[in-house]
Amino acid sequence: MARKGHPRDDFDGPWKDVLERFFHEFIEFCAEDVSQAIDWSEEVVFLQQELAALVPEEDGRKGIVDVLAQVRLKGGAAARVLCHVEAQARRTDDLGRRLFRDHTRLFESKQLPIFTLAPLLDRSPTWRPDRFDNRVFGTGSDFRFRSVKLRDWLGREAELLASPNPFAQVVLTWLELQRARTGAQRLESKGRLIRGLLTRGLEAEKVRGLLRFIGWIVRLPAKLETRFIQEMRAMTELKDDVYMLPWERDGWERGMKEGMKEGGARKCRENVLRFLAARFGHLPEEIRQGVERIGDPDRLDRLVEAAAVAENLADFAAALAEKV
Repeated sequence: MARKGHPRDDFDGPWKDVLERFFHEFIEFCAEDVSQAIDWSEEVVFLQQELAALVPEEDGRKGIVDVLAQVRLKGGAAARVLCHVEAQARRTDDLGRRLFRDHTRLFESKQLPIFTLAPLLDRSPTWRPDRFDNRVFGTGSDFRFRSVKLRDWLGREAELLASPNPFAQVVLTWLELQRARTGAQRLESKGRLIRGLLTRGLEAEKVRGLLRFIGWIVRLPAKLETRFIQEMRAMTELKDDVYMLPWERDGWERGMKEGMKEGGARKCRENVLRFLAARFGHLPEEIRQGVERIGDPDRLDRLVEAAAVAENLADFAAALAEKV
């Protein structure tokens, strides 16, 4: 249950997003030997639909998110391997059993070798599962998997800050979130994380993905969210628009609608275009001109929502072209 005054945390969405966006960097950070064996010049194929069909979510499942990816190994052979990742939120006694079950179902379906990795995001310093052993009288299985404990990086934040691997920022964000208990602490942590990220010198696309993770996972109460957005606007005025991401979709929606009431249609059009640029980068001139031609407040209100929920610019363009 969310604490009074705090929004309910959503961990599934941001973790799934960041693990897929930074899958190469994640494997490199958590299993360097595996990363070195993978041919990263070949496209990583995510098999989320197959995973959902074979491994339906259980009631009371304590993992945050499952990711299934197919990769190809180096060496000239056409060897394909499945990488099954389950990020684990809290300590549970049945992790090994569930991963063994998932491994069995995936192997039966795909007939491919499977590398199983469980990032452990819990607070326990001693819980470090790595197997499921159901052998009896010399029969049965001794299933092994790898786990990596994010808590092990406590006290090593300087190493994370110095690491060139973008996934180090994900670990740093998670550790900060565990420490920040109050809304004020979360506000301070969120600002500090983003300021640090903007000084890392990463390429713009990676910055966008990490900002999205930070903004999505470090939730704030509504009043502090508004304050945070104002601080981020001031901070990023000197930055390129590419850094202004939808880290707070709900907050940006509220801000744009408030701006429409306070500053009229012109201000709202500016906010819609800025929000789109933050999410998708460079905007085609026809979209800019299409937004600029709209003066109807109700239509602009609908475009605010379209800008927030569009999966891509084509979706927004379709909403922009709707006859009213």
